[in-house]
Amino acid sequence: MVILRDLIPDDAPALTRIYSGASVRHTTSAELTLAQAQQKVHAALTRAADIPCVQWSWGILAADEMIGLTALRRRSPSMSTISYILREDTGEPVGALLRPGSCGWPTDAGPPRQVGLSSLAVATNGRRGAG
Repeated sequence: MVILRDLIPDDAPALTRIYSGASVRHTTSAELTLAQAQQKVHAALTRAADIPCVQWSWGILAADEMIGLTALRRRSPSMSTISYILREDTGEPVGALLRPGSCGWPTDAGPPRQVGLSSLAVATNGRRGAG
């Protein structure tokens, strides 16, 4: 099962593994140091306390191991964006789950594809206000 959960300070070492190698080739193009990862987690936790919250970040876990990071950013009252990064050794079906069309979202590519996950859960601490 793949789970999305709030970030915690102990996630910084996992973020250094996520933001490395092939995973950063098409994103930041730079690997994160431990200090940068700690700063990234701290910034996410600080933003999570903002009211109204304009950015939510979750760790992507599989088998209790953090394999990625996803974020939802409010760009305007009527538009948001979703981004994600997966650790380079993470393959399908997690990547398929996060692509448009794989969760029933409409696309021009036809009907959603079936992925090999039995469930997806989101665990939050209940403090996230939408404003």
